[in-house]
Amino acid sequence: MGAEIPETVLQRLEQLCQQAGCTLLEARLVGLPGRQRLVLYIDNATGITHRDCQAVTELVFAEFADDPFTDAFQTLEVSSPGVDRPLQYPWQFPKHVGRRLRCMLQEGTTVEGILLETSADAIHLQMRQQDRWIAFTELRAAYVLPQW
Repeated sequence: MGAEIPETVLQRLEQLCQQAGCTLLEARLVGLPGRQRLVLYIDNATGITHRDCQAVTELVFAEFADDPFTDAFQTLEVSSPGVDRPLQYPWQFPKHVGRRLRCMLQEGTTVEGILLETSADAIHLQMRQQDRWIAFTELRAAYVLPQW
């Protein structure tokens, strides 16, 4: 179980990610005290590249160079969310058009289908029996399924 990241530090991390053209999805300290890693999950509308991760890493090290917060961790990891993490924001969906999604709905059911398109307030899935529009407000969680 990781230590708590102070709110002021989280706000600074969010600002640094924005400077790099990214959104901070999650920040957490993981591992045992004295050997913890600061893990940042970032995303943007076009997809995270190695260059994005490098830019955020450099900004974080520059910003926190003399800050006591850096004593809390030994390693910094900056990563895209990956397929094991749910899509959290409507702007994350368009880059996944053509890919298969698993959507858990507020009503308790789960549906899968190919993402055909998105609108400001919904996604359009091609499912086996029928196509279906699902409002973002109906989604509890949505995952991009691996293509293997």
